[in-house]
Amino acid sequence: MHAKDKKTGMRWPMKRIFSFLIGLTVMCLVSFNGISMPLLLSGLLPNGLVYAEQSSQNLSVKIMPLGDSITFGSRDPSYGGYRHLLRTLLINDGHRIVFVGSRKSGYASAANSDNEGHPGWTISQIKDGIDSNGWLDAYKPDIILLHIGTNDIRGGNAASAPGELSVLLDDILARLPQTHIIVAQIIPFRRGPELGHQSYNAAVPGIVASKGPRVTLVDMQNILTKGDYADGLHPNADGYDKMAQVWEPAIRAVLSSHKSAVQSSMSTLTGLAVKPSVPANTPGTESIPVIRYVSGSTAKLEQLIGDEDKERHQPTISRTVARYGLQGTDLGYSFDHQGYVYFLFGDTVGRLDRALDTIATTDALDPEQGVRLDFLTVGDRYLTIEPPGISMGAFEVPVSGISLGGEIYIVVSTNHSKDRRTDRSVLAKFLPPSTFKPLRTISQLPAGRFIKMSMHVEPGRITGLPPGGPYIIIWGTGVYRKSDAYLSIVPVTHFATGQGTLYFSGLDADGAPTWSQKESDAKPIALNGSMGDLSVTWCKDLGLWLMTYDSRPPALRGILFSYSRTPWGPWSEPQIIFNAVRDGALGKFIHDPKAQPDDGLAGPVIGKGQKNPTAVHGGAYAPYVVERWLKIQGSELNLYYVLSTWNPYVVVLMKSRLRIE
Repeated sequence: MHAKDKKTGMRWPMKRIFSFLIGLTVMCLVSFNGISMPLLLSGLLPNGLVYAEQSSQNLSVKIMPLGDSITFGSRDPSYGGYRHLLRTLLINDGHRIVFVGSRKSGYASAANSDNEGHPGWTISQIKDGIDSNGWLDAYKPDIILLHIGTNDIRGGNAASAPGELSVLLDDILARLPQTHIIVAQIIPFRRGPELGHQSYNAAVPGIVASKGPRVTLVDMQNILTKGDYADGLHPNADGYDKMAQVWEPAIRAVLSSHKSAVQSSMSTLTGLAVKPSVPANTPGTESIPVIRYVSGSTAKLEQLIGDEDKERHQPTISRTVARYGLQGTDLGYSFDHQGYVYFLFGDTVGRLDRALDTIATTDALDPEQGVRLDFLTVGDRYLTIEPPGISMGAFEVPVSGISLGGEIYIVVSTNHSKDRRTDRSVLAKFLPPSTFKPLRTISQLPAGRFIKMSMHVEPGRITGLPPGGPYIIIWGTGVYRKSDAYLSIVPVTHFATGQGTLYFSGLDADGAPTWSQKESDAKPIALNGSMGDLSVTWCKDLGLWLMTYDSRPPALRGILFSYSRTPWGPWSEPQIIFNAVRDGALGKFIHDPKAQPDDGLAGPVIGKGQKNPTAVHGGAYAPYVVERWLKIQGSELNLYYVLSTWNPYVVVLMKSRLRIE
């Protein structure tokens, strides 16, 4: 059915007219409990009234962190305080958010660094700053996170602080009639809460309750331990991450309630169901599903190395000490070969008493049923990876492998130096049972961009790859833990020699990939600046490439996950699928030297730390996904990956769930 314009004679589809009227109705609505509708419903699409949140700041939920030096992120402002983790948690929840404010601290990203944290300021100074500087009028935040009062208590003004807080809240509510404020019962000093803290925090809930539905409360009084402080006042990175985990559910609750109100009102106005908001796809990739980490879903399934699970005090399935004299190792890059998964492990602590590298296999098809590793052996000792003429000492390890034409190829990093500026990657062929044949250098620092890498055979013809395939696709990083990710391709027929290697050098004006024969022309496919070990696998059922890697400040801290339709991207915004603090691993299966009482997790360790294992802080790295274990169950994708923990110096098997939309 069509309507006709009398002036132009043009015919307009009734569906388009109806969509326009609905959009006009939406824009005329004022707000629901403080969140303006255009921020939640940022665009009307004709295909079933799907509202897609765009990446533009104007169409994101604006959050203003407001307070003192704790809000600013002191003592290490380069970390970005609680904003560092909070933004990723909210993105994982499916929200488009941007922090706003006149000050910057943290990683140089506009989305992560803006705030209104003023070191040394009291509650009344914050109010005076609002009055004189116009922050609220300038940024018009949808949500304000208010952690304030510490300096009032330090100055001996705890008695007047509750009244000052009440006045401040009244001022904000009057200035911003659509804004929601989340108020914190504040963290104490490192030495513990004083009477001033206790009296102030006791008064906050009543003040919040008196201000109506646009003000809610979070309790941060007891979330930190002494080990979570950088000094007597300010949290360290772990402490700020704990604060983020308190803010996140409170923000999620606010946004969820507003979304429900919006959907209900739209249904009433139109008589049509409103679909949930999902992030808009990049042009040209409309068929890509949205994949979101399921909050709280990451779990350790088992410890793969050692005889006893350090957390559960139960025998491991693989019993590597009793069977092979192998006490500890790390890494574990994997690939399939002739019905088995091969794992390439790094420097070992074991019977040979040298930091040599090993190979293990398993035929397990279901990791939920337990995984037994069988190490390759030569006589009565475990096989070590030692290509002739290639140094394989400490920190010289296997970084990747692939099965090709019934043969196994392994990449090792060698030529290690303390500053990691001389490292190079070398391709070798493994000829069972124990021979390694060096073939060629792949890349070398200081300019090399493929020292650590993940490799995959082209799973089918990929549009955008040049003639000459099929290819081996290689994603790599350069200087260890100081790199972005890069991409190269090598014809399968010339993999051993490297002839015909090409490097992704960017996109042309039409968005098509360009390729160069020079490694120096390689352009990043994923920006991070702190990547260490990365893994890229192919999910056939979704038609997507899945990338996991370890990341650290000034970027996000933890194990990150991204996905893409093509090897070069665009890659989705990274989501944290594992963080040792957030997921409760620190002190549970990763050693925390600050734990009181001692967590009992120390050892084995490698290198100089063997003199005092309890002083060595554990950490998570090398998240290598096992491709054959990728599983889709209903609307969820299950990722199974190995993870190294440094102390104890073992490898564990992890699982994370992601929702497919």
